[in-house]
Amino acid sequence: MDEANKNKSTYWILGAALLLIGVFVAVALVMVNSQAVGVSTQVSIGNQPPTVSSHVCRTGNDTNYTTSNCPNPLQLTDGLTTKYSFQGIVTDPNGASDITGVKESVRRTALGGGCTPDNNDCYIVDPCTWDTGYGTTDQASFKCSINMDFYADSTESGGVYPADTWTATVVVSDDGGSTYVSNAINTSVETHFAVQILSTPVEWGARPLGFASDTGNNISRGVKQAGNDQALINISGGDLGCSTYGTIPRTNQEYSTTNVAFGSGNAMPASATASGATLDYRTAGDVLDDIWFMIKVPNVGVEGNCTGTITLVAAPS
Repeated sequence: MDEANKNKSTYWILGAALLLIGVFVAVALVMVNSQAVGVSTQVSIGNQPPTVSSHVCRTGNDTNYTTSNCPNPLQLTDGLTTKYSFQGIVTDPNGASDITGVKESVRRTALGGGCTPDNNDCYIVDPCTWDTGYGTTDQASFKCSINMDFYADSTESGGVYPADTWTATVVVSDDGGSTYVSNAINTSVETHFAVQILSTPVEWGARPLGFASDTGNNISRGVKQAGNDQALINISGGDLGCSTYGTIPRTNQEYSTTNVAFGSGNAMPASATASGATLDYRTAGDVLDDIWFMIKVPNVGVEGNCTGTITLVAAPS
């Protein structure tokens, strides 16, 4: 090969080498520029307080959270409790799972939301139950049930606090420390008049002619407050007719609010007369009173089973 051809071959070899180097550099640059780079992303979401969109009073154990059906004034039951459910819907923008507590206060309004639980005037449900499966993901239903006693303070005419009302308020809290106090339900409690006579009848058993009862064998009958209104007990009676012959006169029967011997009591009246037994508003424990009965069997002229009627009638005092 001559010198010219050698030089020409050398140029071609150098050119190819430079081309390969250029390709490698380009590939290297592409590879470097194509590497993934991790970028930190952070968003801070602030806590939003819950709100109560519905707060109602219901008389039954149902799932109606938007419509009230409780009477106004709230009705009571003789000697028993009456169930009322205060329920509704709460919304938390951060999600229903953010809710950490629901508390209901049902109280006589003048006492305020911080009242001490008392069956006369303050019912606290803490915690209430709530269901995050209700509605959308930011909603929950809640239910706060109370058993209102028969002697709860009346705020109606004739009651112990006619110038007051009752208020129901729900407080919802979330895990961010926010709370929401609902719009209150304003209502009242009825004046409920009810009295229970604890035992009847008045049975004297077999007694001899001329028998007169005394403190050792008189008979008493108790009366008990079964409502939230003051009461007095009226009494009346009649003759006792005997099955074989004769009659024990009405005036041979007496009554008293204390245990005294026959002759020291009050003669049984023919028409309703205040007996002296009274029942005040209940504030602590049962409210009771007693009526004692006395009798005098005539010395002669009666025989057999002698029966009659004593009538006790309660009336508001």
